[in-house]
Amino acid sequence: MRQKHSKLWQRRLLNVQNEKKHGLGRGMKSLISGYDVDTQISNIINRVTEISEEVKADEVETKGEEEKVKSVTIDSNKDRILLLPLSLVSPNLNQPRKNFDEESLNELAQSIKNHGVVQPIIVDEYAPGKYSIIAGERRYRASLLAGLEKIPAIVKSFTELERIEVSLIENVQRESLNPIEEACAYQYLVQKSGYTQEEVAAKVGKSRSAVANSMRLLSLPDSIKDDVISSLLTPGHARAILSLQNPADQVLLRNKIVEKELSVREAEALAEEYNKGRKIIQKRKETKKDSEVSFVEEKFITALGAKVEIKGSLNRGKILVRFRSQKELERIYSFLADGEELFEE
Repeated sequence: MRQKHSKLWQRRLLNVQNEKKHGLGRGMKSLISGYDVDTQISNIINRVTEISEEVKADEVETKGEEEKVKSVTIDSNKDRILLLPLSLVSPNLNQPRKNFDEESLNELAQSIKNHGVVQPIIVDEYAPGKYSIIAGERRYRASLLAGLEKIPAIVKSFTELERIEVSLIENVQRESLNPIEEACAYQYLVQKSGYTQEEVAAKVGKSRSAVANSMRLLSLPDSIKDDVISSLLTPGHARAILSLQNPADQVLLRNKIVEKELSVREAEALAEEYNKGRKIIQKRKETKKDSEVSFVEEKFITALGAKVEIKGSLNRGKILVRFRSQKELERIYSFLADGEELFEE
């Protein structure tokens, strides 16, 4: 049995070593001081083999109410890889990523059921026997869905600022933040650390202009930021809207983009014409009732996360809901039918 556990961990750790797509980037390595991934994983494999005759790799001992976790020392800085009970691990409250796709999490959970967690999460021991996730919250959530009791984790010591940096770098490298989450994370780093935009850009491997353009999104009206989060608008559309100074004009341009399904180039051209004084966004003959219809349309768009058009008046008319895929159609139906599925399996 002990030999079986040792071989299992060797296979899992070798999977980490060979996994290129989701490996840690330069920014992450620079923050995890002294952590050479290839060398350290080889060290882990050797150490697991050495201790396999003494303890099971995934053994957790309970003494009184205190849970003790068997660990493997990784390097001279006393980083450790542990099999932690999920009950001792909690998400980082300052995690830049706030939204997790449920379908994607379920797919990862199924993969974890079949293959286990092949890449350890990174945690900080903020109190004796209590761990906060620094990188890998998606793996943590999927492990809970998969019914796991323990998860492999690398234990590091971080300052509050380093926690944010590592979380941000991991999410940016994996492209797992929505544009507004990414912008908020950049702003947090600038405000908390005093970093310049250029210094933040260097840490995440992006250009200064990319970071600056990202942070500009935070000056949008909240309703338009919600559109960017839901992918109703792209960051390119949002930047075109930002070229207008008046928030009311920004909302009008946003409505035009959604109504006409304008491309980014078309939105930029329309914004440029509007800035030159050509009032093409709102027709003069538009009545108060038209404005009320537009307001109700916005409510439907926000609720459904899809393009909605009301034809007629608020007293009589019809509602047109647009969708671009069967998946989106099923999502809209489930929302309207209180969670009921459109097609029975």
